[in-house]
This record gives sequence, structure tokens and C-alpha cells, in this order.
Amino acid sequence: LKAIEGRTAPIYDSLKVSNGILDQYPFDSHGVVAQGYVALISALTLGDIPAAEKWFDFSFRAYVNSIYVWSGPEGGFANGTSYGQHMALTSLFVWQPLANATGVNLFEKPWSAGFLRMFMYFQPPGSPTHVFGDEHETAPIPTELKGFASRLASPEAAWYVRNLVGEEDALTLAQAPWPLPVASVTTATPPPNAALFSSIGWVAMHSSLALRDRTSVYFKSSPYGSFNHSHADQNSIVLVSGGRPLLTEAGWYDWYGSPLWNDWYRQTKAHNAVTFDGGKGQLAVGFDTLLSRNGKINSFATTPGLDYAEGDATAAFDGALTLNKRQLWYLRGTDVLVVRDTLASATARAFEWNMHAIVPMTVATDGGVVIQNADRNVCISSVTGDTTFVKKTGGASKTGTYEDHAAFVKKPATSAEFLVVLDVGCKKPKISLVPTATGRSLTVGT
Repeated sequence: LKAIEGRTAPIYDSLKVSNGILDQYPFDSHGVVAQGYVALISALTLGDIPAAEKWFDFSFRAYVNSIYVWSGPEGGFANGTSYGQHMALTSLFVWQPLANATGVNLFEKPWSAGFLRMFMYFQPPGSPTHVFGDEHETAPIPTELKGFASRLASPEAAWYVRNLVGEEDALTLAQAPWPLPVASVTTATPPPNAALFSSIGWVAMHSSLALRDRTSVYFKSSPYGSFNHSHADQNSIVLVSGGRPLLTEAGWYDWYGSPLWNDWYRQTKAHNAVTFDGGKGQLAVGFDTLLSRNGKINSFATTPGLDYAEGDATAAFDGALTLNKRQLWYLRGTDVLVVRDTLASATARAFEWNMHAIVPMTVATDGGVVIQNADRNVCISSVTGDTTFVKKTGGASKTGTYEDHAAFVKKPATSAEFLVVLDVGCKKPKISLVPTATGRSLTVGT
């Protein structure tokens, strides 16, 4: 008990300064985790350590009413799915004994169900890597996500658990209620094929979430901007098909704050987003940024055959641009993604539509770009004129990996439009763009 008190008291002291340091700095991820451990330790030592009562009064209510501030009430994790996975594992270690000691089960909070749904959409079974934020290039650990999911009793949680490969770690499983809550569910049902997580500005569009060989489109335009472990990647996309990464996020995470992290990994030019004048992009300054320098999802809609989303990243460019809007249409029936960017600046800019892959990008005879990753491919065509395909150089790749970088580039102008068709499977549908009485009509195939 003396050892426990000797180690917990400094954590408590660090959190109580400034009348509660987390009230002043709520985005302190390590502080929130520490608060959870103080709540747990104090709950388990009430009556044994005299100081545990003040620890408990200080930490427990604050922790269970906040948990993590990286999303709104619908759940999610703005720092990316990898850091979200870290928090899922921490939750297993803290929430289970906390529920036994206090009767407060944090897995039953609506936020927790939304947090799990984020993983279903952005780390569905068979995902090759994480998405958005630091460690996006790493492979997920399905057993950790499986552990969190098995503590919820819902048809969606049951679907996720049954389709993730591997078994949960014995240490967290030993603390679980038995039988597991998910075991009470008789019918396993995947969620719908597309979703918006509005508070973090993430959109997922899947050809069929239930199928492992699905095509997945991920889109981000986040109110959290490039804060903390997030990147300057508002209005960026990621494309995966059949477990094969096609359009990827570039770079790798050597360490937080490294030269590679600052100059390449988290920069806009390392993502499938628009830059200008040789790779100039959004503000990326870690903890010193203002959350007003961000992105936002203006609209989202989903139907059985068509998904739509629009993001606005103008504010993320910190005044350099007067307009940076991206619209996405995912044609589920033909597995085609249409991307339209509208851009403007008070100064003439050479705008760049960046693309990245872990295999070489080649130019086809029709002028389109082909990305062939094993048994999956995508053909990328620029529909609007005045666009040149240019290969680019990037930061140092991780040893043993390969990356290719390129962009569609426009001549300098104060405004520009990219209209790009991404044909998953290279089916080569006929594409036409014709004027109408009210605008233009783009036809892809039928």
C-alpha cells in the first residue's frame, strides 16, 4: 500500500494543479489516461489508503463524464485509428476493474458504442493499415479491437467480433465479465455501407461493408485540424480495395516531432490532397495550432447506389487560399469514385492534385494513371483540361518499403478545378462531360 501511495500521489499532484490542469488543457491525452488510472487506483484502495478518498473525489466523476475529448458524443477519435486503438486497449485495462469496483460500466455509454462504430467503418475486418494521423502506415492489431468490441452487446459488435481474426490477449480477457456481453447477441449484423462522423469530420464509403474484398473510400475534413497526432490532411482521401492499398498516405512515423515528421510525414503534400506551388499546403504545427485552422464536412448523403460528401479545407490553409472545396461521389454499383476540387486564391497558384501509392504509378496509352497492386488496380483520369501528370519526390521511405508520388498539376491561375474519375478495377467506362442549361453533366458509363 505504501508503494501504491508513493506512486499515485505524484500523478494526483500533477493533475490537481491550476485547480485541475485538465480543465485548462483538456486535449492532454496522457493526462486523461493518467486521470483514469487515478480513478481506478483510488476506487480499489478506498478504506485502505487514507488519501484514496480525495483521489477518488477528484478524479472519478471527471473521468467517467469525459473519457476522451477527441470526438463529440457520436464517438470517434480525431487523432487517427492507430491512437484510437491504443485508447481501446487502455480502456480494457481501466474500465473493467472500475466497473467491478463502482458499478459504473463505461462500455455502456453511448460514446463507447460510437467509438466502436468508428473502428467498424475505418478499420473493417481485413484492413491492411490504419488510417489518418500518426502511425497510419502500421497494421492494426485486430485482437485489441476485438477485445473492446466483445464488451458491447449489439448486433454490430457481434458482426465485428466474429469477423476479426485472432484471439484477445489473455490478460485483458481474464478481467472480462463471463460470458462476454457480445455472446448474448444471437444475430450479427454489419452497419450500413457509409457513414459520417461529424464531430471529427470523417466519412467512410464502402462497396459492401459485409464483404472482406470490399472497396473502401476514406475522406477527412476535420474540425480538429492538424492538432496533436492529426496531420495537415483536410480534404484528403484514402482508397483500398480487396485489402490492397491503392491511394495511400505517404511516409512513416519515426518519432513525434522528428524532422521527418515535421517536414514530410504530416504535411499536406504527403497525402492525397491538393497543394500549390511545389507542395505548399495546410498549416501543420502540432500543439501550437488553433483549432480554427481546420476542415469541415459541409454535407453527406448515402443511398444504396450512390454516396456523396463535400468537405471544405479553406481555413486550414491559414489565408493562403480563398477556396479549397472537395466533393466526392462514390458510385457503388460500378465501383467508381468521382472527385471534384474547386480552388481559388488572391494570388495565381500552380495547383497540384497529389496522389501516393506503395507500387509504381504508370501512365496508360489513353493518358490515365494506373495503380496496380497485386490483384487490384485503379485507373485515374483527369476529365478537365490543362492538367499535366508529374512524378514527385517525397521524404525518406521506411527501410524495406517502396512509395511512389505524383500529381496532376495545373498552370498558375487564381482559380482552378480538378475533376478526376477513379475507376476501381480499370473497367474503362465511357466518360463524357457536356454543358447543360444549368451547369454540366458528367456521365460515367451508364
